[in-house]
Amino acid sequence: MLPYRISIAGLAELGDYSLANTDFVVSLLNPGHDARAEMRTVRAVPRREFRFHDTLDPTEGTLPPDRSIVGRLLALGEELARGRPRRVLIHCHAGMSRSTATAAMLMAQAAPGREAEIPDALIAVRPQAWPNSRMIRDADDLLGSGGALVEAVEEIYRRAAIARPHELQSLRDIGRAAEIPAGF
Repeated sequence: MLPYRISIAGLAELGDYSLANTDFVVSLLNPGHDARAEMRTVRAVPRREFRFHDTLDPTEGTLPPDRSIVGRLLALGEELARGRPRRVLIHCHAGMSRSTATAAMLMAQAAPGREAEIPDALIAVRPQAWPNSRMIRDADDLLGSGGALVEAVEEIYRRAAIARPHELQSLRDIGRAAEIPAGF
């Protein structure tokens, strides 16, 4: 779906990750988090960093993703499409939410009208995907997807709830219950 290959990882995986064929890194980190140790492995690769918390609603002391951050990520997607890298690594802290939301947004941007293919494509790259719905809603709006991107991500949630029901309570505990499909 993208004009380049992607990999998705969490911070703890970066030390084990081979960057031999990676042309660009997208880092999605918490504000104030010192990631120098983990980032040592990606210093030689061109990289763009975005700082915000993996949350759905603003609370005291958090910076949730917002429309401007999503807009900047989509602008980066346009740059990457023009630059034609071979492989892009997208990472966040766990490699589960912000990074997979970013990947889903870039897929929708690169292949408008093919949003229904995103669940298969994203899960093939990162089986533990659980994209941040706030990012997805803003991207759906900015891309003019008419709800198709939101629907694609809801399918990812449904598949994940079936495959990994043991993770659902953790999602509820961190304020992500709104993303859990009805009946789970």
